[in-house]
Amino acid sequence: VFRAGIDLPHEVFYHKLAETDVLPTTSQPTPYDFETAYQQVKDSGDEAVVLCVSSALSGTFQSAIIAREGFEDCIYVVDTKAVSLAQRILLDYAISLKKHGASAKEISCELERKKADVCAYGAVDTLEYLIKGGRLSKAAGAVGSMLGIRPVLCLADGALMVAGKARGHKGA
Repeated sequence: VFRAGIDLPHEVFYHKLAETDVLPTTSQPTPYDFETAYQQVKDSGDEAVVLCVSSALSGTFQSAIIAREGFEDCIYVVDTKAVSLAQRILLDYAISLKKHGASAKEISCELERKKADVCAYGAVDTLEYLIKGGRLSKAAGAVGSMLGIRPVLCLADGALMVAGKARGHKGA
């Protein structure tokens, strides 16, 4: 059991991923994990905005909300309805708002308003992990790989959707 970026550097994770046939599984932080962090924020007299990965993809937002009881005066939880780059865009925006003097409450309200404006698309370089994860059959994966098919993915209402399919890296 590892905590991403804490107990296991990202480089080591990707090295292990390339060497195994068994995909790792993920687990959301527990409400206790959040509560511990929230208590540190409160004890220091600070405020925090918690940007959670899309609730359509993970229970992290629910854990964060459960733990917020008793910390409503200093903790603001946002379901970003995003992952990866789209979530990072919202994080960068939050940092910008903070640098311009916005409070945690103001930042969370602005993020709630702006999160629908963030749109992200991406393509996968290989179908290998879609096959290993059971999202694509071995037969479809073999045909797709031979033809150089690359799914183009997007976030829609916080869920990952196939926006289209392309042939080759350039087409994607």
